[in-house]
Amino acid sequence: MSLAIVIGSIAVVTLAAVLAAWAVRRARRTADERVAEAVRRLGEGMQDTMRELAEAVSAAHAAGRQAGFPGEPAELDFDDVAEQALTAATAVPGVEGALLETLGPTGAIVSNHVGLAAREAANADVELPADTGLLAAHLAFRPRAADEDAEAALQSGVVVPLRVEGTRVGTLSAFSRSPAGALGDSAIEELERLGLRAAPALWNARRFAEARAQADLDPLTGLHNRRYFHELLAREVSRAHRYRRRLSLLLVDAVDATDDALVELAGLLTGAARAPDVPCRIADGEFAVILPEAEPDGPELLARRLAEALRSNNASPSPVATGTADLQPGDGATELVERARASLERERQSSRGANQAP
Repeated sequence: MSLAIVIGSIAVVTLAAVLAAWAVRRARRTADERVAEAVRRLGEGMQDTMRELAEAVSAAHAAGRQAGFPGEPAELDFDDVAEQALTAATAVPGVEGALLETLGPTGAIVSNHVGLAAREAANADVELPADTGLLAAHLAFRPRAADEDAEAALQSGVVVPLRVEGTRVGTLSAFSRSPAGALGDSAIEELERLGLRAAPALWNARRFAEARAQADLDPLTGLHNRRYFHELLAREVSRAHRYRRRLSLLLVDAVDATDDALVELAGLLTGAARAPDVPCRIADGEFAVILPEAEPDGPELLARRLAEALRSNNASPSPVATGTADLQPGDGATELVERARASLERERQSSRGANQAP
């Protein structure tokens, strides 16, 4: 083989390799661009979904369009989903009130209504027959003529079962006060479609709430955990500044306490706290209580109630130190916690000095 042929072959191979490398780089760059474009479109889609959640109901009212259910909110908040379902139901032409009954996050039946008085909602609660093929049930009301508000009373309604994978998980009812007659077929079809979309959204929101509640709890004491504490404190600090409300914090430290002692302390702390207060376990032997809108001496009163409960019950977690702080203008959550810790450390030092005194 001549030298020219060899050189030519090497040149061809080299060129092929260069072209291949360039093709690979271009393919990778194209793939990267496609991924970036997909991410961008996904972000835009999420923004569109958020806008739909905010605008769907008002648009349905304004334009009289077919009632819809834009999908599950990003946060999957059960109350928000229930409210969206009710508001979408009342956007259906002819519907003047709606009632939603379904399993809530705690496993209990939750009943919400809009456009109905409490008495009306209670009287309109109808038990559907156990028919898995039932799409909707029609209701007709005959108000007593003697009733003062008979003309404004409910005249007709439709009950739509909410099912998930064939299992009924609740009902969505819609009502009209018009004496002209029952809701029409088009309205009923829209309510049925709404039920088909609302049922899985409510079910998923319920499951999300259950999972989130478990993730927010300390497995030993049953109190809220450190992650929940920091999330809630940040929200409460922001709310307190926005509405110029008081916010206080109590820290409780049990030194060298056993698990049984910590469980006991958690129970006493919960019993001593007010209903709005939120006790949390934030470290091995450390607890925190968020006190929204407490009186100026609220944290100190809570600390005293806890001390009295410990003495009265001969509780085992001892010694227990406490520290308090009130939110100041310009404070963030970090500053509030730091001042509570400083107060806690001063009490520790004071206790050590008292114990070391002759």
